[in-house]
Amino acid sequence: MDPSISAATLDAVREALSKPVANGSDLAKATATTPGISTSSLLYGYNLEAPAKTLVPILTPLRNRLPRKGGGHGTAVEWKAVTAINTTNLDPGVAEGSRGTVPSISTATFSAGYRTLGFPGEVTLQSIWAAREFDDALNRGTVTTLQTTMLGEELILLGGNKTAIAKPASVSFVDTDADASGSLTYSTTYYYAVSALTLQGWNAGRTGIVAAADAIGETDARTGNHGTTASGAGSDSTTISWPAVRGASAYNVYVGTTSTCYYRATVTGNTYTLASAPSNTGHLPNAADQTASATVFDGIIPQLEAAGSGAYFKDLAGAKLTPDNAGGVVEIDAMLKAIWDTARLGPKTILVSSQEALSITKAYLTTGATGALRVVPTVGANGLLTAGFFVASYLNKYVPAQPVVSIEVHPNMPPGKIVAIIETLPSWYPDANVSGVFEVDVRQEYTQYDFAFTQLKREFGVYVDEVLKCYLPAACGVITGIGA
Repeated sequence: MDPSISAATLDAVREALSKPVANGSDLAKATATTPGISTSSLLYGYNLEAPAKTLVPILTPLRNRLPRKGGGHGTAVEWKAVTAINTTNLDPGVAEGSRGTVPSISTATFSAGYRTLGFPGEVTLQSIWAAREFDDALNRGTVTTLQTTMLGEELILLGGNKTAIAKPASVSFVDTDADASGSLTYSTTYYYAVSALTLQGWNAGRTGIVAAADAIGETDARTGNHGTTASGAGSDSTTISWPAVRGASAYNVYVGTTSTCYYRATVTGNTYTLASAPSNTGHLPNAADQTASATVFDGIIPQLEAAGSGAYFKDLAGAKLTPDNAGGVVEIDAMLKAIWDTARLGPKTILVSSQEALSITKAYLTTGATGALRVVPTVGANGLLTAGFFVASYLNKYVPAQPVVSIEVHPNMPPGKIVAIIETLPSWYPDANVSGVFEVDVRQEYTQYDFAFTQLKREFGVYVDEVLKCYLPAACGVITGIGA
């Protein structure tokens, strides 16, 4: 026995050990009384697989492949471009003894401000100690914070909004015939409002004012009202519609029995059918536009859909894609033709949601008077057949040198929209001096920063500082407002 331990100390220890534990569950998670020893005696180990599994998709296709240029500095990157030569289409013919007329060129200056993207992370010391021999809690926290930053960056690259978008320019309605499809009361006035959502707002599920604070990513509402009109016994539902807002990815619809409207639904198209009376409860539309986010840069969708960008833009106003009865889609062909006529280029990738991937495939499979798809099934082993079709690429009829356009389902693409992009310029743009049509200009690459150690936790952050440049929007196109 250690002579430095007094008898009084030993007596105190013996007394403490003889008393019952104040909270026995902290020490004994389960008890069992059994004859002999079996698995019911609870005397067995815990077969825990190490390390922990991370079953989360990290899909960042744009971030993975868009060219990145380092060395950025200052607060913004600027560039100048020659946007047209021989703007007046002078004839090259020269009279004898004359030099001819000097052709005019058009130039433009562009600017894009850097923005910092990233997230903080923290790992308590207790979690680090508890995970020993199972997992590296600090490493896992760092990796997941980096992955979260990359996922957020992908969303911003596609649809970040530094620039505010507009609210719907107008809202109209068409009452249906009395067909028992709805339960609106005949000759009753209903009020409605529609606001536009950015991709960030749609992704975050914004529904209007929450806890007296405006929701980020939503415009203030365009409002109106109507009384149901007579059609037979009176209409019982109405379809609200509005023109597409450039840069919008979705719309919030609000309805009410008074001019105070409440959130009803979020739609990605340009129409909504009101079939039942409002409840006059829920979130209110924003009182002010919240679509400009100063902490991000404009992504692909806002840059292409901006008025005057030069990119192709088409609003289908809720109409579906139209098969041309010859294996193509009318709206996609019109976009590809317009891009060739404008920029002498053809997109290489069409970004779609899963809904539009299905819509394109269905349009291709639709038969008509002038075209049909003949299916000859091949029976495999044991008499098995494989069913289903998927259109993975599209033939550009206007660019023989680059005829195939891949169709890519992007995880962040909203339904009702198609975005066609080209990432590298062909040989007939010999002096472009760019690595691609899109380029990520980086002021500071991904970096982990450790913050001051003031609590029993490791606090850090993973950040990247960059901006997306689109050198030639005219090489790209958008089709929006596509009906499901």
